[in-house]
Amino acid sequence: MSLTRRDFAGRSALTGAGIVLAGSVGALATAPNALASTDTESVGEDGEPTDRHGGVGYGPLVPDPKGLLALPAGFSYRVITYSGRTKLDSGEFTPSNHDGTSTFDGPRGATLLVNNHELKGPRAAWKYPVPLTEGLVYDP
Repeated sequence: MSLTRRDFAGRSALTGAGIVLAGSVGALATAPNALASTDTESVGEDGEPTDRHGGVGYGPLVPDPKGLLALPAGFSYRVITYSGRTKLDSGEFTPSNHDGTSTFDGPRGATLLVNNHELKGPRAAWKYPVPLTEGLVYDP
């Protein structure tokens, strides 16, 4: 396979950009007040720590008493389904291996919840399989 000057220049530029970005991501993500920063204290004018978060992001994560999801102060969550515990309209249990989830406006003010499940292998091997509803299943 021959490599033209144009291909070489393009690949070199992409490689260089990748190296620059990869090297700076860690520094940017852990800089003071960055979203992934572990520096969770703000310092007041007197040099004493304050309990408010002054910077980019939403502040430090607060441990969840239920052990499910740590969130910044003032945030909350609500569990909609549990794999193998919550029953669907079909009577089957909610499948496992949730991947992508989204909501859509439904009829009469309802909210439709759509879950993608990353279940691999034969359906018979899944403890809580995705229900097969004719006309609604994208990839059985």
